[in-house]
Amino acid sequence: MNGAYAYSPDVWPAIVTLALTIFLGLYSWRRRHITGARAYAFACALSTLWVLGVILEILAVDLAVQVHWRRFQAVWMPPVGVGMSCFILQYAGLGRWLTLRTCALLFLVPLLNAVAIATNGSHHLVWAGFVMDRQLTPLPGPLFWLFNGYILVLGVLNLGVLGWLAFRSPRHRWPVAIILFGQVVGRVGFVLGRFGTDWIGPGELVLFTVGLTGSAYAIAFLGFHFIDPVTAARTAVLRQMGEGMFVLDLEGRF
Repeated sequence: MNGAYAYSPDVWPAIVTLALTIFLGLYSWRRRHITGARAYAFACALSTLWVLGVILEILAVDLAVQVHWRRFQAVWMPPVGVGMSCFILQYAGLGRWLTLRTCALLFLVPLLNAVAIATNGSHHLVWAGFVMDRQLTPLPGPLFWLFNGYILVLGVLNLGVLGWLAFRSPRHRWPVAIILFGQVVGRVGFVLGRFGTDWIGPGELVLFTVGLTGSAYAIAFLGFHFIDPVTAARTAVLRQMGEGMFVLDLEGRF
């Protein structure tokens, strides 16, 4: 979109977040044969568009241009939440739930969100308007709370699935704990951003909401082999075995 842009040091947290999402997306895509990697790469790609909108909003000088990029960001938030939920379900071994019908239903709300944003000028149900104080603040309409509430519901679903995975599989407890921490802090940042607090800028907010959550996943990936080809291969072999198997420890116990 045409408009005046000017450098602001507030953009750096968002730039760091953009670099992180690109790295994590490429890292996951190179391992797309692993269960859940495609869903995570998809979520990272959508997050990149979200963060790019934040960067351009910060750099924009004209109010109308800032509003345009704020609307652009809002289009990508619900599908990012759906993509991350799909990834978590697949990694937890619940990928059988993600049928074509289920995926279509999950992405129905993001689709309606995009349509409502595109037509907001005629009904003002998403935003009643925008005001500029120290930073751009939206005046939410009734659909604003509906669509953003959907993202929070997906967050609760993620927390439940991760908690179930940690209870079921002790070896996943540390990476799950790290991801849960990132999820909780990320959702707190998201809520702060929805209420338009002016003591934290949009760059810092996206760093909390996207960057910190992504960092938690990165620690799990790199430090705990959350997407581990060896683990995935071993799981695939065990599922395809037609024979029984038992394992003994060094003391001869089953």
